[in-house]
Amino acid sequence: LFVNLVVTNWKKPGWYQLNYTDPRDRHKRRRTMPPILFLALAATVLLILPTPINTLTTRQQPSTSHHLLPSLFPPDLPAGLRGEAVRSSLRTRGVYYTLFSPGDDDAAASSTTTTTSSFQSSLLHLTGPGSLPFLDSKFTTRFAPSTNNPPSSSSSFRPYVRNACYLSPRGHVLDRVAVTVLSPTEAFLVTSPRSGGALYDRLSKLIFPADEIALTKRDDLFGLCLVGGDAAARVTEVLTRCGGGDNDDGVSWDETNDVVCWGAEGVVAVRDGATFLPPCAARGYSLFLPPAMATSLLEEWRGDDAVEGGPLEIGLREWDALRIEAGLPSLPEMDAATKANPLELLLEVDTEKGCYLGQEAVAAAAKNKRGPARTLYNVVFHDDDNDFDDDDAALHPQPGDELFVLGSSDGIRVGVLTSVAERGGTGSCATLALALVRRAPTLLAQMADMGLDAPAEAEEEEEDLFFGVVTDPLEGLEVICQGRCVGRLRVPARVRLPL
Repeated sequence: LFVNLVVTNWKKPGWYQLNYTDPRDRHKRRRTMPPILFLALAATVLLILPTPINTLTTRQQPSTSHHLLPSLFPPDLPAGLRGEAVRSSLRTRGVYYTLFSPGDDDAAASSTTTTTSSFQSSLLHLTGPGSLPFLDSKFTTRFAPSTNNPPSSSSSFRPYVRNACYLSPRGHVLDRVAVTVLSPTEAFLVTSPRSGGALYDRLSKLIFPADEIALTKRDDLFGLCLVGGDAAARVTEVLTRCGGGDNDDGVSWDETNDVVCWGAEGVVAVRDGATFLPPCAARGYSLFLPPAMATSLLEEWRGDDAVEGGPLEIGLREWDALRIEAGLPSLPEMDAATKANPLELLLEVDTEKGCYLGQEAVAAAAKNKRGPARTLYNVVFHDDDNDFDDDDAALHPQPGDELFVLGSSDGIRVGVLTSVAERGGTGSCATLALALVRRAPTLLAQMADMGLDAPAEAEEEEEDLFFGVVTDPLEGLEVICQGRCVGRLRVPARVRLPL
């Protein structure tokens, strides 16, 4: 309206008596706008106009998420040395990190989030007789008790841990949680790193009195993860120190016992499952501890007076490199822009389970004979194949960059990068990334039409932490990212080595 008024009247005498036609008037009678209304309209346009311009400018800036993630190592230490230190510790003394702590909410509200050691996960406590049915109706994994764990026998119930996805009504993954079921009426839910309290806000709106449950956010506990090395011995030592368990001889783990509740203070220890690293990366344990006990442990493992040979503490940046190397999706693969379902991300889905949130969309995708429209792959950008410049971040691959088949002149679109690890952060001379890739038959058919050869099977790197033999038509496919860096597709390590 503002532009129409100016263009129509600026050459006419007395143009400040603006004439216009009201589109709602079917008789098309011309009306006059008072100058004061014109000035108010002009001021409104000038105030609103910069907002979309700033928004567009912000969206065009490349995302460098790994540079924003906090690291507990000295800032001047090269990424390659950090990666080597982490992987060496995984094989020897182990590493540890803090999933959540009582001060996470205060840290999230302040500007010091880059210095905190917590991964900003959340611990949710679900209680009530309707706990297992509620979990079944909201997540992609089955939690209903089996014949071996009857709900009526709480004393003989064996706790267990399972990973599950929380979906949108359209079947898109919003979060991946670790659910530790302690009894038929109690469970702990640990959300993905950096997710904060988003899942708690979503689930709270879906609870009704008929559900017979109570959901609370536990801000009074620490969540510590110990993975690799002698993590089992350290966890056993911690639990034995608590005392008060049923076994006076100490804690014993076996292949069928993945959850231990120990001590008078109710310390919970979970094997695998809640570390947010697949077993192929490192076997580990998660501890839910009261603040006093967690503070005591951290004082032993940190600082100048730390116990010799103690575990190495890592930050989000180092953990992010580990999970990308293992091919595990996290929040960058679960945002609103990605719109990926659990089949595309190779996550946990019980196809024989009953109704749950987003189940109809997942069932429709599972019935597609062509398979998922996209699949998660690793992309390896070797330094030898690229001319990376540490001073120019624009030359490096970035989340959101599109991939094309090398040699197709950007004519065959392969997919899009979702996560990129820090260059050298894996301890090798390469940059690792995750990407959602289109269906293999479609890509191979387009390559055949252009006279391009199918990808040769990639050679395994002796220095890689993960290895395995897998047959995949896109394994080793050479791709180019935004015309500036060349990489190869690889099947995620957690698919190569699921155990």
